[in-house]
Amino acid sequence: MKTKLLLTGFVSATLLLGACGNDDTKNKEESKKEQALKLSDEDQEKKYKKETKKLGEILAEAGKGVNEGLSDDSDDSDTDIASDKEDIKKVQKELKKYHDNTKYLDKANTEVGDYAYKTADSMVVYVERSLDLEQFKKDNPELEDSYDIASIDATYTLFTVLESIQMDYEDLDVEYKKEYLGAKGNEGVTDILALQQESNTTDLAEGMGVYVAEFKDNLNSKQTKELSNKTYRNKINKNLIHEEPDMSKRDYNSIVQDFNEIAPEFLQYEKVNEMISTTEYNYMMDLRNGVVDADTDSEIDDFDSSDDSSSEEPVTRENVIDKVEEYEGEPLDTETYTYKEPEKTDDGNWGFSFTDENGDLAGSYIVDKDGIVTKYNEDGEEE
Repeated sequence: MKTKLLLTGFVSATLLLGACGNDDTKNKEESKKEQALKLSDEDQEKKYKKETKKLGEILAEAGKGVNEGLSDDSDDSDTDIASDKEDIKKVQKELKKYHDNTKYLDKANTEVGDYAYKTADSMVVYVERSLDLEQFKKDNPELEDSYDIASIDATYTLFTVLESIQMDYEDLDVEYKKEYLGAKGNEGVTDILALQQESNTTDLAEGMGVYVAEFKDNLNSKQTKELSNKTYRNKINKNLIHEEPDMSKRDYNSIVQDFNEIAPEFLQYEKVNEMISTTEYNYMMDLRNGVVDADTDSEIDDFDSSDDSSSEEPVTRENVIDKVEEYEGEPLDTETYTYKEPEKTDDGNWGFSFTDENGDLAGSYIVDKDGIVTKYNEDGEEE
């Protein structure tokens, strides 16, 4: 299963950013903090809304790109990837400008803007990661499974963050959100957050488990480092909405250990040294269950396939009686009957007869080349 978000609209939003991202500070010699302190509560709120409206315009444009859903393929050339990375830098610069312009407005109501900023930043971090993975795929076309697993993992992490933001954002009054972001800005945030509903996180975890169970790529240290998702996770998980830590670090680290014992090195999670939230615990448990269940199923499949191969082994003098006993479901009754030595027939099958205690013919067996057993009675009629 491949999951790569189609984010053309988000990258193209950089064209809009250049037009609306100018800092209109009158006195550039004063620090932003000093300027904020001089503003009244009302003026701080007014300035904050002005900045969030700009952010809303960016998110309105970004929302258009994600409405197209999910795409499995990417045909970007190396030049396209480099160009997209430059665009991402522009977006990051504009988001930083928004953050710097609002971080000292401590008397303003920042609730809506915070959710919008976390949404935009999460998407930028994800696109940046996706471009890195696209480059890895082009440089290592033989490691397609590694690319697929890393892509699923990146999408899973993004979706967990968007889901946590959406749970709070959708509870806010619509008019209240429009007041800060504008109607189109609110629509853009809503569309981006709804993206995680395209694929259930549990399904993604199970899909990753299937890939992990069948994973056979041999990676060198450089490739492992390039695919490592720890830096990406650390960046994007800053936007995860946390409730109060209420889960034991011991319990969490136990499921991390279960996951790490099966997952490739580049997918492995770090253990924690403090309590974590139920949200984090549940997401990690889904991942753990996905890989452990798939790995268990794989072991069962391997066992079954080995049984199949043994049943297809050539029929010989040494195993013909074993196949008859398997057919009967019990050992041959050597106390009641006397069994003749198996012999090979002219057509390549194996067979043997058996007599009763009086020495009279009681029946016989024929085992063909495929191991199929046919039993005959004393009159030579098939039973």
